[in-house]
Amino acid sequence: MSTEATTSVPHVVLGRSGITSTRLGLGCSIWPLKLPYHQVLDTLRTALDLGIRHIDVAPIYGTEEIVGRALHDLGIPEDLVLATKACSYLGELGILYREYSAATVYESVGRSLKRLQVDCLDIVHLHDVEPEDLPQILSEKGALRALLDLKARGVVRSVGMATQSLETLQAAIDTNEVDHIQAYHSYTLLNQDLMQSVCPKARGKNLSILNNAPFAGFILATGPVPGARYNYRLAERPVTEAARRVEEVCTRKGVSLETAALAFSLKNPEIDVTVVGASTPEKLRRRVEAFQAPLEMDDFVEMIIAAGGSFPISSPCAGKNPCKDDRGL
Repeated sequence: MSTEATTSVPHVVLGRSGITSTRLGLGCSIWPLKLPYHQVLDTLRTALDLGIRHIDVAPIYGTEEIVGRALHDLGIPEDLVLATKACSYLGELGILYREYSAATVYESVGRSLKRLQVDCLDIVHLHDVEPEDLPQILSEKGALRALLDLKARGVVRSVGMATQSLETLQAAIDTNEVDHIQAYHSYTLLNQDLMQSVCPKARGKNLSILNNAPFAGFILATGPVPGARYNYRLAERPVTEAARRVEEVCTRKGVSLETAALAFSLKNPEIDVTVVGASTPEKLRRRVEAFQAPLEMDDFVEMIIAAGGSFPISSPCAGKNPCKDDRGL
């Protein structure tokens, strides 16, 4: 490992789980599959050298094996937090399917352990859960019971739910049995629903809050360019215009839209870990620099006002794999 500074990324204790992580996490959706292996190594090495100690993967991304290989070759730091997911998969024909039985969880976790080359997983989230999945998840032969069994046996250190459905995140909190909630798209400069609905209840029960997709998939990173995407889909005109107004505020303040979007999440003490992708060392360094962005809450309020409201996120990605549109952002 190089001598690059390892103090840039603040640490955080993840609520009642007691796990110490870092406030910036590296998301490994499918970008590692698009790069030569030596570039994957360089990017993960840079993440570790910069002090990032939270790596986020999932079976649906198809990258557990390559990330596991790279971490094994680099040497996994003792303080690394490795988070994966279960119950949402991409079939051989490219069809997305979700299944939340105990049997699926046991098989999924077993495969993840082998792919990642570890004996224990720090976090396993139930992935892409929707309200109609809750009866199965909460049944005696459901996914949550299996995860709690694995946690009791020391195979999993903590459990969570990762979804863009705030209704299911609230249901997870109400079980009093999950340790983390991971939200997508609901805490960005274009949508702050997470803070208004889920966050207070989660904090009241000492759960950790992880925020994925602060770039709103992907318009707050690319800017309102032709073909810009919001929540992985072609952005509608009102969203594009809102992003343009936010970008104008950022320009006046001397920061990029991308930096402001990430700093908005990083600077909120209610968000424990912000997870973003970064397919090159240069992008990672830029992500870490967002901690030092000269922006305060008043600046973010000005941007939100310029956006003109909180835009609803799209419907869930049932039958569609948004990871195919991953751009290593």
